[in-house]
Parts: sequence; C-alpha cells; structure tokens
Amino acid sequence: MQVVSIEGLDMFIFNKSEVYFGFSVKDQAEIKDILSCEHIPCQTKVEDLAAKWMTHGTTRGNFGNFLSNSGIEKQYHVYVKRSDYDKAKQLIDSRPLN
Repeated sequence: MQVVSIEGLDMFIFNKSEVYFGFSVKDQAEIKDILSCEHIPCQTKVEDLAAKWMTHGTTRGNFGNFLSNSGIEKQYHVYVKRSDYDKAKQLIDSRPLN
C-alpha cells in the first residue's frame, strides 16, 4: 500500500475519510486545532476553484473575476484516518458555532 507524507503525517491513500469541507479557512484551522488537541492526525487540502481547468482554460480565464469577492474561491477539506472518523466527527459537530 502506498503511503503519502503530508505535514509530517503518514496516512494511507485509501484509508482516509473527509470530516470537513467548506469555504472558511478559519473553520479549517479551528478543526485542525481540535483534532490536534485530541491527538488525531489529519490531512488537509485546499482547492482553488477559480484556477480549476475547464474545457477551454481556467474558470477565472473564462468568467473573469466572477468568484473573486464571493468568498467561495477556495474550498478547504480535512481528512482523518477511517478509524478516527467517528471520534473526529463527534468533536467537530460538538464545537460551538461562531
């Protein structure tokens, strides 16, 4: 099985589950802190939706700055090992909403 090392963590490519995706870097950082305090390793991913390739160029190239002020140009993902999913999801769902 292939191992990927991200931010010093070794996680198996097919042994992860997504516990968060959204458009708030603040929420992503808060979730990473919660998981870190509970010693749950996590992996993060940031997708730049405006730079995503379409059939003829990028979204930004085709539609201009349509997404630039909407707050949805970047999508944040947090993944944990499948064995930690239930505990991580419970911690994330029980956090106070801002």
